[in-house]
Amino acid sequence: MTSLFHPLQRAIIPIAISTALGDMPQLVLAIEQGLDQQLPISTAKEVMVHLHAYVGFPRSLNALNTLLTVVKRRRDQGIQDYEGDSEPTQTINAESLRIGTANQTALVGQPVTGELFEFCPAIDQCLKAHLFGDLFQRPQLS
Repeated sequence: MTSLFHPLQRAIIPIAISTALGDMPQLVLAIEQGLDQQLPISTAKEVMVHLHAYVGFPRSLNALNTLLTVVKRRRDQGIQDYEGDSEPTQTINAESLRIGTANQTALVGQPVTGELFEFCPAIDQCLKAHLFGDLFQRPQLS
């Protein structure tokens, strides 16, 4: 019986499961196996970005940090993984992003930046626009 899924699609499954469960040791293995199979880094990032809607930002952020760590370690070992399509996709409402950035900055006391958000700008936009923008501007909770 042949699989209905391409090998790269199959590589996504353990990454998604480990991310959803918050199982970082298993996620490291799943990421390494996926990258060894030529899964693009951008695809792994996108899986983790999409999962924030189902498992929450903390698990997605932890998974992205794990991916960043694995990619950097492999790079230090001389392994060149395929980046894939990393062109930013503008799907975020600009007003939500503006409001969210202001809310996040006010809460933290300074603009939030860092290596993770440079590695995966999409999660930064989702965090600011959706969580700190769309949700925080709702009047029912202050």
